[in-house]
Amino acid sequence: MKFAQLVAGYKNLKEDKYYMKSFPKEFWKELEKFIIIGSGQENEYYLDFLPLCNTILKTEIKPESGWHTRFLEELQKNYDNGRFDRVMDCIGILIKFGSLEANEVNNTFEKLNIGYKCNKSQGEVKWSIVDEFYTKDSKLYPCSEEVECQRVLDQIIKVKNNLNTLNNKTDTINNSISILNEVIEEIKNMKERKE
Repeated sequence: MKFAQLVAGYKNLKEDKYYMKSFPKEFWKELEKFIIIGSGQENEYYLDFLPLCNTILKTEIKPESGWHTRFLEELQKNYDNGRFDRVMDCIGILIKFGSLEANEVNNTFEKLNIGYKCNKSQGEVKWSIVDEFYTKDSKLYPCSEEVECQRVLDQIIKVKNNLNTLNNKTDTINNSISILNEVIEEIKNMKERKE
């Protein structure tokens, strides 16, 4: 799931204690390391994640010499154009399809006071906010219960629509199960925020 969906309203968060919608200048050196680590010791993973990142960044980075530098430049360009979320999505892809570890990202983010952490579970990368202050105050975090409920409802409608179009039963059922798992995860997140 995309960062902007997992952390809806991130653009409205204040940056008092943490970087919530921007990165410190030191981040770009660390991101370069993430790209190198994520591609594997012998660049074995970059063919897995580069096409996905190209789609997110709306670019065409070719898998050739110097692609690391071009990739970093495209990330910076997207960030400069207000697309913090695309940078976060690409980091998630480096974790999901590359050899970058979530703990390494979390440690770096903590060191740089970036207010997010990630978790890789069941092959998916999930982003969350590190400080309860941001999630409990609805003025700072406008992803209210109403918005959460709407997301859950949207997912349920997707399941219903999938089940109504039984062209390929196995794919439809698998997609529906995947969507229902996302619904369950959203409900768990809503409960955790209430506690």
